[in-house]
Amino acid sequence: MSTWLRLLKLTFWMWPLQRVVTVLGLGVLMFPGATLLAGTSYGYDMLAFGSLAAFGMPALFGGAFWRALSAARTVQLAPAGRLRLLLAAAGVAVTIALVWIAWQWLFDLGVAPRFRLDLVGYRGLFVGVIATATWWGLASFIASRSPLAMLLVLILTFSSAWLWDRYATGVLPQLWRQPWSIALPLTLWATFGTWYLRDRRIRSPGWLLPGSQSVIATVAMAETDSSGLSRRVALERLLLGGTSVLRMLAQWLLVGGLLLAILLLLARQGEQESRSVAHISFAALILCPVIVAALAAGVIRRARALWLPSGLSRTELLAHTEAVLLKLTAGLWLLFGAFLLVLWYTQPWRPGLTLIEALLALLLPSVLLVTHSLTRPHGWDYYWSWPIVLLLCLFNCWQLLITWDPQAWFDAGATSYLLSSIVTLSDPLIGVEPHPWVWAVLAGVATIGFHVLARRRWLAEDLPRVPAQAAS
Repeated sequence: MSTWLRLLKLTFWMWPLQRVVTVLGLGVLMFPGATLLAGTSYGYDMLAFGSLAAFGMPALFGGAFWRALSAARTVQLAPAGRLRLLLAAAGVAVTIALVWIAWQWLFDLGVAPRFRLDLVGYRGLFVGVIATATWWGLASFIASRSPLAMLLVLILTFSSAWLWDRYATGVLPQLWRQPWSIALPLTLWATFGTWYLRDRRIRSPGWLLPGSQSVIATVAMAETDSSGLSRRVALERLLLGGTSVLRMLAQWLLVGGLLLAILLLLARQGEQESRSVAHISFAALILCPVIVAALAAGVIRRARALWLPSGLSRTELLAHTEAVLLKLTAGLWLLFGAFLLVLWYTQPWRPGLTLIEALLALLLPSVLLVTHSLTRPHGWDYYWSWPIVLLLCLFNCWQLLITWDPQAWFDAGATSYLLSSIVTLSDPLIGVEPHPWVWAVLAGVATIGFHVLARRRWLAEDLPRVPAQAAS
């Protein structure tokens, strides 16, 4: 019981940001919001936002936390340590299903106060949520092993989703209603648990170098021969965790290029598939600023250790670190810009902006987050620049949400409906939609402000030390 409670706290309550999104998702949007507005379109909107806020981070990072705990030496030496962790992880999936059942009961009660309890339907919902939580948890656990493992998980996810959509549409809801359907997620847990308990040593998350000194590690691409390097190049290699900008770009070219090729092949299946792939692909390019921010956190952590050995002054070290980050940002922007051009000239649907505006929508948030990371953010200071980036990328620059009919999006699937719901709720908040160049100017002003603040902190305070929670 104690292991389950601790893992539940790790999943939903460890970081300050996790607490906010958990309270916002479960305590504001899903339960009071969705249930009080049950029977209206806003009730489903509240559900979409609440589930995204409450379960988004556990779905993406819960498996990585689980792997990090499993790799600890104390867990490996503790009696039945792995078995307790495995049972606790399965218990978290069951807890999520119970929470969803409670929401569904309150929602049905709000729609029809005298509704008749459909035990078969509730059982199907319970099994379906457990199966979904199981898949996301195990997939996140496997993907956290290395970039290659993440790529394999993505390929399997896209392939299985395409196969279900093409050959078995509507099968899953009926499948979960069968009395024996609970055996499917249990079989998955049993298969994974057999390996999990028998493996001699669970590896720590492969995206981190020893000592958690790197985010999105490039261990396989690291440079082993450092002879003949100039002092400046050697310092750059140390800041990047033993690799170079070109090698990091080669890794992301391999991962992104292979994933893009798979999506383009799926787009050739038909017009509807082509539109869906274009929609997903253009939206996924917004990950460029996220990747840049994660890499910047690792670089700045290493900058402190290089201060005295490098012989650089504070001003020189800031300039050198900033130059390395800007060089890396420019390289990733060119790489993702190339992906953008491929999509732009091959897909029938494009975002509602010009090509130059789309390229700026990739560049400006990346530069903004890099400059913000140089200010040595602490606590909530680490998170407050992200709303600017979301506004820049999502609400105005990409305009992904206003070019299709929401009803058509709803017919296309839950993800599309979730995105259309963002527009429905944001219309009264935004009012008159600003031009994308307005947000570009605001991003430029914020970047200059962060640069001035970073220079003052590097000169007047202790050298930047990114907190462990920000880098991981």
